[in-house]
Amino acid sequence: MILTVDNIACGYGAQTVLSGVSFEIHSGDFMCLLGPNGVGKTTLFKTILRLLKIQSGKILLNGKNIANWSQPQLAAKIGYVPQAHTPPFPFTVLDVVAMGRSARLGLFGSPSPADMKIAGQALETLSIGYLRSSIYTRISGGERQLVLIARALAQQPEFLIMDEPTASLDFGNQIRVLDYIRDLVTKSGIGVLMTTHYPNHALRYGSKVAAIGKNGSLTTGAPRQVITEQYLQDTYGVNVQIVQLQLRDGQVASACIPLSTQTASTAEKTG
Repeated sequence: MILTVDNIACGYGAQTVLSGVSFEIHSGDFMCLLGPNGVGKTTLFKTILRLLKIQSGKILLNGKNIANWSQPQLAAKIGYVPQAHTPPFPFTVLDVVAMGRSARLGLFGSPSPADMKIAGQALETLSIGYLRSSIYTRISGGERQLVLIARALAQQPEFLIMDEPTASLDFGNQIRVLDYIRDLVTKSGIGVLMTTHYPNHALRYGSKVAAIGKNGSLTTGAPRQVITEQYLQDTYGVNVQIVQLQLRDGQVASACIPLSTQTASTAEKTG
């Protein structure tokens, strides 16, 4: 499966926020979307999800324009994971995950035993089956985020769009959630588009990066090619150094390290 964003412009009413946006996500891709606050990342997500009307261009799934698809038809292909979600009632975790089946039910349908089995399998996929009877509002932030991912998986989509899924989590839970997402992509072949404010998350986990600059320009490619010291300085106004790290398991990873003003000046002088 291929999700293609083809030269789209998106915004609110007559106001355009982003234009000329093009990229592709294939099954098994983990694409991270980077960019400063207010540049239009959420607007882009809402447009792909058809919550905002596209201003120009096309969004295609396997070459088919989704412009006239029904919401259930779209939800069967693209799942959405928000930053956070608190339901008005104390549902069990299994019930929250089963809500992901609503896109595949009739107008007044209710989940069947088969639907509940799929919801349970989604929990097991993320190794949180032990939470199935827990009250969703009483579990930790990291667990709640994994439940939202399980809910999206219960839709059985081809692609997941994730809006800063680690934004409200502590460091440990950020890593746990990202590990689960990466394993999910590797094992199931699902395609993921995820926004993040952390370049190191994209360098460590992403197979592709789409980076939006301050002027709205978009650059896509491999993480190390797109996330450069110059891009981070131009976009965020921070001097950084990108280094190669030898990990304990023998792998090599890139990471960006912020430099103090004094260190940056010294680095510039010494080359």
